[in-house]
Amino acid sequence: IRKYLPGSPVSSSKCRLECSASNAPNAALTWYKGSSLFSIIKISDLNMILSLLLEVEYHDKNNYSCVINNPISNKTKHLDINELCQSCSATTQTQVSVKEGDSVALHSNFTNIQIKDQILWMFGPHDILIAEILKIHVYIYGYDNGTFIERLLLDSQIGDLTIKNTSKEISGAYKLWIINKSSTCLSFNVTFSEPLPSPQISNHSNHCPSSGTECVLECSVENVTTGNLSWYKENHLLSSISVSELKYLCLDLDYKDNGNYSCVVSNSFISETKYLIISELCSDQSNNLILIMCVSFVVVVGVIALILGFCFYKCKQARQEGKYYYS
Repeated sequence: IRKYLPGSPVSSSKCRLECSASNAPNAALTWYKGSSLFSIIKISDLNMILSLLLEVEYHDKNNYSCVINNPISNKTKHLDINELCQSCSATTQTQVSVKEGDSVALHSNFTNIQIKDQILWMFGPHDILIAEILKIHVYIYGYDNGTFIERLLLDSQIGDLTIKNTSKEISGAYKLWIINKSSTCLSFNVTFSEPLPSPQISNHSNHCPSSGTECVLECSVENVTTGNLSWYKENHLLSSISVSELKYLCLDLDYKDNGNYSCVVSNSFISETKYLIISELCSDQSNNLILIMCVSFVVVVGVIALILGFCFYKCKQARQEGKYYYS
């Protein structure tokens, strides 16, 4: 098999191979270069696994073979350098952006890992091996002496890598190498988006004129240069505008509307949502009209009472003056 060192760069010039055998007591394992013995290891313990490493250049044209033998028999496996010693050269790169602290999943688009498949996840400019699936077993190595090891999850069935509790220090280039008969290499560039401010909803606006028959609301956002501002009812988009053109968006509602509305500011990667509480910003106009009519009635009655009282006072004063005159 192709052998990699956990937490170390995956070399682009040399190929590290391991020949191994189990259940082979009193046996010897040997690498041959052509017909010449290259390296050998012997073991007598039945419970131990024979393992012998070989490091070759990617374009080595020599014929290598691994031989296991004991006093009774021997078996030989010839090395196919072109099959095992391939390089991971991704032709496309997937851009992935995430808000700091969130989780992000890097998808392999692989359907079902077989026991002969080898899955490698690498990170950084030097392709440091951070996670691996080998013979359906999952190994998490982390990065920089095990840093971030607790943040990584590797799906043993399809090879997806999930990074939890992300931070800017683990942004950068990730590579996925699926080593099998076809061999696939994928590249991902993980970047972090600055958090968006929450949009604000107001029923007082100089931009959104009111006719008096509807509740007029304004959703606005500050300090955002790119993205969209949108009104939603449930999951249905009502209206949207680019924040590079305007920083506000109006919404006209019936005073009796009890729908679920939200205002969303978003860019290509993240979004922030402000939910509308209609009862706080849109009181029923009919109730307001009744209240205004009641107040007006009280005022009118009060004015009439004042006028009648004034007239009564003047009449009484006039009678008193007339009585005094005749006496």
